[in-house]
Amino acid sequence: TNRKDMKTASVGKPVDRVDGRRKITGTALYAAELQHDRLAHAFLVQSTIAHGRIVGIDTAAAQGSPGVLAILTHENTPKFQQAGSGPKGQPTQSGKLAEDRLPFADDAVHYAGQHLAVVVANTLEQARHAASLVKVRYQEAPPVLTMEEAEPTAYSPKASFGRPLQHTRGDVDGALAAPGAVKVEATYTTPVETNNPMEPSATVAVWNGDHLTVADSTQAVIGTRAVLAQAFGIPRENVRVLCPFTGGGFGCKGFQWPHTLLAAMAAKVTRRPVQLNLTRQQMFTSVGHRPPTIQKMSLAAKKDGTLTALRHDTLQATSPTTEFIEACGLTTSKVLYACENVAIPHRLVRVNIGSPTPMRAPGDCPGSFALESSMDELAYALGMDPVELRVKNHADKDPAEGKPWS
Repeated sequence: TNRKDMKTASVGKPVDRVDGRRKITGTALYAAELQHDRLAHAFLVQSTIAHGRIVGIDTAAAQGSPGVLAILTHENTPKFQQAGSGPKGQPTQSGKLAEDRLPFADDAVHYAGQHLAVVVANTLEQARHAASLVKVRYQEAPPVLTMEEAEPTAYSPKASFGRPLQHTRGDVDGALAAPGAVKVEATYTTPVETNNPMEPSATVAVWNGDHLTVADSTQAVIGTRAVLAQAFGIPRENVRVLCPFTGGGFGCKGFQWPHTLLAAMAAKVTRRPVQLNLTRQQMFTSVGHRPPTIQKMSLAAKKDGTLTALRHDTLQATSPTTEFIEACGLTTSKVLYACENVAIPHRLVRVNIGSPTPMRAPGDCPGSFALESSMDELAYALGMDPVELRVKNHADKDPAEGKPWS
């Protein structure tokens, strides 16, 4: 077969998905469907306030409920070891906890929906009923819920996933103030977006001595193994993570979340295999979201359309339990357009909402929306075709580092 035939052999021809028959007939097994003898079921109790402290957790009624095996809280759960972080808080190559705070670390409440207790029972229905009987008393504090409220406390993080985040080259202020330049200033906002795939997150954990086997709805079996091994202080080769099929992820299943650690801890404490499923409602608070952004764009160009200045200022929200940044300005500084004067300041505020997480082109999705919208505005101000404006300013090499594209 020559090279031309190799390139076109599949064009226009049907291709069977190797897993298609199993998915269509329902024989493909997902994490929550892997069965074990004596399987117990866990159900989460979550915070109903956004900020404060736990004064007490009354589990008496739940303990007396039929089928209950154990109720885990911050008061009685063995402590986890810090998992998933490398030097200076950067993620390891093989695993990243979505929250810097380990589950049940203390009595602090950082956001509504935070896991406060796990009820383990013989059946899912018994666990869910008993969880409804757990009574939590709080010392409530005023929450901060919006970026506008929190903006006075904004700070400038240095890096995102090990990549330098704040980038400046040239003289942006000078270029924006230059006489004769055509200028555009605009502010763009993007809302919270929740990745809520068809398959809710779920974990089934079973211990055999100091060996742990976990079936997990994850996009990262190796990362999950690394985090579990560190959290329980056992060698990585003692942890096996299974994920035969994933019913959608979109980024929320790329990090490791507290429910997976709690399922494994519940199995260790009860000495039973334990299954913990997130409900559809819990998916909105427990496995991340794309954070909201406020992006201020300032562009300047010569009358022929040549870009002379690009400033892309991003303000976004993260959680008290983690530092996650949508690197909205990296597309502006490194990818699309050649420009000598560029600044991409990123600012972060902490609000009492659960941790954000990567979601389908993190940073690039909201960042390119703001950049491309402002380029359209600039084309209008110039009286120039918007495609012609983009072609004129096309980056033939990496504009930040001068390196050729691969």
